[in-house]
Amino acid sequence: MCRLVAAVFAISLTAAACAGSAPEVPVGADGTIDPELQVGRDVYAENCKSCHGANGDRRSDSDLTKLDSDDIDSFADIVSNGLRRMPAFAAAFTDEQLDAVVRYSIEVL
Repeated sequence: MCRLVAAVFAISLTAAACAGSAPEVPVGADGTIDPELQVGRDVYAENCKSCHGANGDRRSDSDLTKLDSDDIDSFADIVSNGLRRMPAFAAAFTDEQLDAVVRYSIEVL
């Protein structure tokens, strides 16, 4: 019985952690969605949301909502090469995906 309760608790925590979706890419002035930002959103939703949260603000030590355009090079380096608990994604993503997820994180989150 204790194992069942523990399993249900673990599943509910996992579901809560994954709840919510990454913010949508805003529509541009021309009425279209920037395709690079959409790729970034897709990469973020599949690979980053579980740790950083749907809105990028789950972890106080890596709150992505506080990034700005001045951070783009250092943030791109962290996404590519990792830092502390953050794994390296250079081998997992194409250059285009890396650029897109960095830009999405800075411009949308």
